[in-house]
Amino acid sequence: MDQNVISIRETQLLKGQYGDLLKKFEKDEISLDILWIMSETYIELNMVKQIEDIVNKYEGQISNPLEQINYFYNKILLLKEKGEFNEAIKLISTILDEDVPKYSKILFVKLNFLLIECKIIIGDLEKIDANLNYLGKHINKINQNLFKQSLEAEHSTLFGNYNLKLGDYDNALQYFLNSLQTNQLIGNPSKMAEILIEIGKIYSHRGQLLIATDYFKQALDFWEKVGNLDIVAQSYLNLGRVQALEGNHTTAKEYFQNGIDFANQNKNLVLIAEFNIELLKNATNFGNVHDLNQLIQNFPINQGYSSVIIAYNYVLRALIEQEQNNFGQAKKYWHKAIINEGIDFEYQLLAHEALAELAFKEWLFDTSIESLLLLEDRLDSWEMLCMDEKILHLSKIYLMRAKFALSSPNKYDIINLDVAEEQLDKSLMFAKQAGAEGFRTKIDKEIMYVKQLKLDYSAIIFEKEKTSEEREKVDFENYLEKLKMEFKNKEK
Repeated sequence: MDQNVISIRETQLLKGQYGDLLKKFEKDEISLDILWIMSETYIELNMVKQIEDIVNKYEGQISNPLEQINYFYNKILLLKEKGEFNEAIKLISTILDEDVPKYSKILFVKLNFLLIECKIIIGDLEKIDANLNYLGKHINKINQNLFKQSLEAEHSTLFGNYNLKLGDYDNALQYFLNSLQTNQLIGNPSKMAEILIEIGKIYSHRGQLLIATDYFKQALDFWEKVGNLDIVAQSYLNLGRVQALEGNHTTAKEYFQNGIDFANQNKNLVLIAEFNIELLKNATNFGNVHDLNQLIQNFPINQGYSSVIIAYNYVLRALIEQEQNNFGQAKKYWHKAIINEGIDFEYQLLAHEALAELAFKEWLFDTSIESLLLLEDRLDSWEMLCMDEKILHLSKIYLMRAKFALSSPNKYDIINLDVAEEQLDKSLMFAKQAGAEGFRTKIDKEIMYVKQLKLDYSAIIFEKEKTSEEREKVDFENYLEKLKMEFKNKEK
C-alpha cells in the first residue's frame, strides 16, 4: 500500500475515526502493511470475527518480517480478546526474541504493551514497573509526534491499571488523568470515554458516588462523537451500580435495562452477562425481570467460549438457581465460577458470600463458617480492593456472624442474642463508614428484630420468675426453637 495512504489510515486510527476506517476497509483490498491498524479498529468496534478471519486467512503464508509482525499482532489481539491471556503472553515472548525494533519501533512498543496488559489482568505483576519505565525510554526515541503522543497516553493507561492492581488508587487516578489529557490533545474521543469510565470507577470504589456519576455521564455523552455501543453500555452499567449502592433501585434498574439493549445490539457477551448478573443480584429490590429458563438458554456453559465468558455464565447460572431455590445446583455453579481462571476477583467475593449464605440457609453452620473465613482471607489478601469496598464486605461478614449467633445450637440463655446485637452494631458501623445507605437500612431492620426478641425473652423470664424461683432452671428450648423457626421463615 502507498505510504501516504498508510499514514492517513494511521492518523484516522490514532484519532479514533473507526467508522471512517471501517468504510475504507470495506472498499480496499486487505493490505498486510496495515493489519495492525485493521485489528485495532475491529477491536474498538467489537468485530472480533473479522480479526479471526484475517488470522485464519494468512496462517503460515507470510514470509516478510514486517508483515509477519503485523500478522502476529493480530493473532495476539485475538487471543487477548478471547481471554486466552497465558497463550497471548507465550506468543508475545516468542516474537520479542526476534529483532522486532529493527522492523518497527512502534509495533515493538505495542507488543510489549500487550504483554504487560495480559500480565496485569492475570495478576503477574513481577517487574511490571521496570518494564513500563524501560518502554518509556523507547517511546521517547519515536519521532512521529502523533504516534508518540498516542503511545504516551497508552503508557499512562497501563501505569494506571498497574497501580489499580496494587490498590494504589491515588497514583492510578493521576496516571488516568494524564492519559485523558494526552488523548484530548490527540483528539481521540473513544479513548477519552474509556478513561473517563476508569476514573469514574475509582471514585465509585472510594465511595465518592456523585463524582463517579459525573464521570460516567461524561463518558455517555461521548456516544454522539464515538458511536461505540460498548462505551454506552459500560456507562449505563456503572451508573446503575452507583445508583444500586445508593439505594435508588428504580433508577438503577432503568440504567441496567437501557444499557443491556446497547450490549445486545453489539453482541458483547461479557457486558450482556454483567448486566444480567446485576439485575439478578438486585432481584429483591427490582422484582423478577427475567424469564429464567430463557436466560439459561441464552447463556449456555459452552466450552467454546473464552474463560471470561464461561466464568460470567457460571455466576449467572448460580444466581438463577438461587432465585429458583435450587441451592445444591447454585453451590455447584458458584464453586465452578471460583476455580475458573477468567473469574473477576469481585465475583469471587460474591461467590464466597453466596456460599456462606446458602450453607446458612441449609443449616450447615460449619460449612457456612468455613466459607465466611475463606471470604475474610480473600478480603485481606486482595490489594486491589479499596478500603470502602473492604469495609462494606466486613459489614456483610458481621451481619452473617449475627445470623450464626441467632442460630447457635446453644439455645438456653440470652447470651446469643447479646452476641447477635453486638455483631449487628459492628455491621452497621462498617456500613456507615462505607456510605452504603441501602445496606444500612437492612441492618437496622435486623437490629430491631433482635431487640424485639430480647424483649420477648425478657418478658418470659419475668413471668417465670414471678411464679417460682425454680423456674430459673426451666429449659427454654421449645421457646427458642420457636424463635429459630420465626427467624428461618423471615429469611425465606
